[in-house]
Amino acid sequence: MSAAISDPFLLSSYDVSKRFAPGQSAGASGKSAYNLYVTHHHSRTGQDGHATVAVHGDGVHILDVCLRVAQDGSSVRKTYVAIDTAPDVNSENRAKTIWMWSEPLSAESGGRSQKTSVVAPHILSRIYAPDNLPDRVVLLSPEGELSLADGDLKVLASQTYLHRPSSLRKSFVFEKSRLLPSLAAMLVVLFIAVDETTRIHVMSVSKESITVLLDESLPVGNNSIADISCSAEGYIAIVQRDGTLQSFALESFDKTLSLRRTSTSLRLHRFSFISQEAPTDRSASEISLLSLGASFVLLAGITTTHPPELTLLLWDLQYSVVLAVHSLPIPSSLSHTKE
Repeated sequence: MSAAISDPFLLSSYDVSKRFAPGQSAGASGKSAYNLYVTHHHSRTGQDGHATVAVHGDGVHILDVCLRVAQDGSSVRKTYVAIDTAPDVNSENRAKTIWMWSEPLSAESGGRSQKTSVVAPHILSRIYAPDNLPDRVVLLSPEGELSLADGDLKVLASQTYLHRPSSLRKSFVFEKSRLLPSLAAMLVVLFIAVDETTRIHVMSVSKESITVLLDESLPVGNNSIADISCSAEGYIAIVQRDGTLQSFALESFDKTLSLRRTSTSLRLHRFSFISQEAPTDRSASEISLLSLGASFVLLAGITTTHPPELTLLLWDLQYSVVLAVHSLPIPSSLSHTKE
């Protein structure tokens, strides 16, 4: 598989989905937080893995570019899609229906796979199929409820989040996390808004069960968060709307987890997402954090300079040090006039 970057693609004609906006329940209206997601995951076997492209107003597209699983001695690709509305989906099953296709990849198999429809026990916001747990699927709800199912979507275990009302702000899934190397399981880290507070909820997921490892309140208000990053090593960065950057670390001891602050908070300046007033839809989304592994995090934001620029900051959360700064001009074809 090959890819090329061509002319910038304008998204101004796309409507922005408000379904999973922070602080909003499914189906409720609210301000959007993100416009575009593009991620790529490498396969452990050295193959290309898969790419995921999510565009608000257009949907989520997953490009699977490697052979996925082995079933009965043959290679099989399984595809899972969460359905909000469709002609053959009842209104009571909206956002809870999953369509599954199982496609044999052998050369002699030329027929199309048959679609299977399953209703999940709760509304869906994320579906994960971890490589280190073959024939297992993890289902996540907008309220932080998590279910473990087999490859045919039979639910094996569920974990309901006890604090209500709740709204999932961000989720991270790590396979073979270095935090708990003795556990042959997947680590799920959730950041959940409860009333005016933000809580961190950490679970380990094995082939048959779900175990809660940590549930703790963070010293950060729910409405003040701009973005969150988390690494497999447990380093967490939180950027607030006023430009404050806070960092934390998860630590393990005897199969338990605890949370500590790694350094004093820092204050960012001259970024468009920093506002003393209510941020606009555009400025609120002009900040992004990405963990680069260990304690390294990449921050990308739009400056308030004239003309505005895209600025990248490479940060080491462990020592609270900026390792690199790079600014890029915004292409003229991408209009950036403030509304």
